[in-house]
Amino acid sequence: MITDRKLTDSSFAATAVEGLEDHPQISAQELKQRFDANVTDVMAPAFNAMIDDLGKTDDGGSGADNIGCTPVGGGSAETVQGALEEINGNIPSIAGLMPDDGWINFPYTCVYLTATTFKIVDTDVTTILRYGVKYRVTQSSTVKYFYVQSSTFSTDTTVTVTGEVDLADDDMETPKYSIADIPAGFKKGELWYKARVKCTTAQSIANGTDSVKVQFDSEDIDTNGNYDTGAYEYTAPVSGYYQVCAYVPIATANAAYQSFLTFYINGASYRGTRYVSNRGSVSTEGLVGAITMYCAKGSKIYCGMYQNSGAAKALEANGPWMTIQFLHV
Repeated sequence: MITDRKLTDSSFAATAVEGLEDHPQISAQELKQRFDANVTDVMAPAFNAMIDDLGKTDDGGSGADNIGCTPVGGGSAETVQGALEEINGNIPSIAGLMPDDGWINFPYTCVYLTATTFKIVDTDVTTILRYGVKYRVTQSSTVKYFYVQSSTFSTDTTVTVTGEVDLADDDMETPKYSIADIPAGFKKGELWYKARVKCTTAQSIANGTDSVKVQFDSEDIDTNGNYDTGAYEYTAPVSGYYQVCAYVPIATANAAYQSFLTFYINGASYRGTRYVSNRGSVSTEGLVGAITMYCAKGSKIYCGMYQNSGAAKALEANGPWMTIQFLHV
């Protein structure tokens, strides 16, 4: 042990010079050797042995076992080795911290609360399961994927999530989380939750009728299959912010009328574009609208049209189009 290398007065007893007579009856060579012996026979062996002790890796006798330290992080260990072992014991799952599939084992028990919430009892994990983090869990052999929307701590941590498949009142097995861009099996919303649709047939918009649904009846893009060409609606697969854009040209426009292009969520108007025509007779006029809006999972998004020209007006076939794009939770 390194403590055995400590030098005391007794260490120099055999080589001390101070205790010699003022005129010692020894040769000059013996006197020189006595002076040198303090270093060569006492100090150097102790120093070299200390270096050897610091380089040891024996369990219980390693170099780190021989170096003292102040307890850290609420621990009680007073050696470097002891402190390292305490820290290691407080890291829940160091193995697989950076797995190839992008998922990190979540070492705490998750308890179902509702279809979109669960809790971790008596533990604050808000710095792990924070806004935007991806989460996966297995229930009844089904792997489910979610975005974390929020996490709050008060005695327990309550986590709110959104995903295509809701949580069930069942055991939550093998939970994992990820901060990777696209961990294995996860649908990145920006790539999956989007659609571009258009009208392939002309549609008549009645005069003075509110919120006539624009009949986008054909899909150019519908990556996740969330648009309904029969109902002319896009169903939000997860809760979050969506960008919706539309262009609606009106055929055979005439003078002095107003028209509105409005985006709807579940039948309620969200926001739209108003257009006032005073240009006289032209072949076509168009409305363009774009909005970013928050939609809860399952919300129905569609585009509505209003005009008060005094007569029904036609939307040109293959003219109107709309895009829906998920942005973030």
